[in-house]
Amino acid sequence: MLIVGSQEATEAIRYMSFAPLIAGMRELTTTILWAADQKKAPLVGLLVGLICSAIAAYHLTAIPGFGYAGVAISAFILEITSLLWNALIIQKRCKGAFPVMTLLAYLIFLASIGFLNVPFENFLLYIGIESRTMQSLGSMLFFIGCIALFLLLRFWGRGSFRRYR
Repeated sequence: MLIVGSQEATEAIRYMSFAPLIAGMRELTTTILWAADQKKAPLVGLLVGLICSAIAAYHLTAIPGFGYAGVAISAFILEITSLLWNALIIQKRCKGAFPVMTLLAYLIFLASIGFLNVPFENFLLYIGIESRTMQSLGSMLFFIGCIALFLLLRFWGRGSFRRYR
C-alpha cells in the first residue's frame, strides 16, 4: 500500500521477492561472459529477454484483474530469459562448467516457495488465525523453514555439514 498506493499490488510485489536473486545470477553470468571475451552474448540475451517480456506484458496486463501480476511476471521473464541465455552460452563454451539444469531446478524450487506462501496464508486463515501479525510471523517462519530445508538438502553430504552429523 505504501509503495504503489493499492492493495492489488500486494501479491505481485510478494512474487517479486526473488527478482534480486535472479538479477544477481544474470549479472554474474554476464560478468563471466565478459571475462571470456563474449561481450555480444549478454546483449543478445537481454534483447531476447526484452522482446519476450514485452510480449508477455502486452498480453498479461490486458487480462482483467491481472495487471500487477502481469507486470511482475513480465519482469521475471526478462530476467530469466537473459539468465538462461547467458547460462546456455557459458555451458556451450565450457562444457560442464555451469550446470544449467541443476541451477534451473534450484531456481524453480526457490521460486515455488514464494508461490506456496499464498496457499499457506490461506491455510492459516482456514485454521482460525486471523491476526495479520500472526499470519506474517507464520509466513516468515514458513519461508525461513523452506530456505533452511533447501540449504540442508543442497549441502547435505558435501562436507559442509558433515562435521555436524
